[in-house]
Amino acid sequence: MFNQKKIKNYYNMTILYLTVASTDYIDGVIALYKSIIKHHSNFNFDFKVVYHPKYCPLTLEGKERLTKLYNRFIFQEVSEEEFQVINMKIKHPRFNYACLLSLFAFNQPNYDKVIFLDSDVIFINKFEQIETMEGDFIGVIDKPIKCPFYQKIIKNKSLQVNVGLLIINKKYNNLETFNGLIQIMNSKHRVKLPDQEVINDFFDGKEIVFLPLEYNRQIREFYPNDKLEEFEKNKNKEICLHFCGPKPWHGGIPKTSEMEKIWWEYFNL
Repeated sequence: MFNQKKIKNYYNMTILYLTVASTDYIDGVIALYKSIIKHHSNFNFDFKVVYHPKYCPLTLEGKERLTKLYNRFIFQEVSEEEFQVINMKIKHPRFNYACLLSLFAFNQPNYDKVIFLDSDVIFINKFEQIETMEGDFIGVIDKPIKCPFYQKIIKNKSLQVNVGLLIINKKYNNLETFNGLIQIMNSKHRVKLPDQEVINDFFDGKEIVFLPLEYNRQIREFYPNDKLEEFEKNKNKEICLHFCGPKPWHGGIPKTSEMEKIWWEYFNL
């Protein structure tokens, strides 16, 4: 187990949890929030949901479902003027412009630390240690290759960050970073994973911190139905499960149907 670093004046920090969600993804945010309060000893932070009226619409009913659970949910509507997607084409139709709303996690200047979470992740063990981790930009590698974990390393194109869980500190939480991301976004004409590709391009050659895969375990890659025994052996060590692809609340996928039962357990808490 890696040694956790301590941040001075931690209790004076302002921390924001942030996700992106449309009305169709509110079930995911509900399960995520329920997993947070189950495994966090004293969760009392702002939790922001970013949306767009056209690309990622969120109804009043969807907002009310969240605020009934937690009175510190806040909602950021991104206007068309703010969200510049001119000349950009998405390679696959199933990825849409809504993915790019995650870039707004890098422009929350009223907070010392932003913890970005995809709306299709849940925590299954204690995770609040991420709030005290040091590093200007912290993430989990997208593919399982050998690399030093919980160390600052110079990122390159062979080390791709998965955007399921990101921790952003002051150095990259500002308008300058956001504008840099937007510039990269507008320079592209075809992308496969919009937000992930833009973020990885921005951090190419920059110093970041990689966390172990347990902090963003992609279910489809690691725990399909035929590997449930392996999950049982590791479940006390896993921190965050990421349900990439078709979502459990949209019917899921046969390949991971057994693991999706865990997601439903949290949703029904």
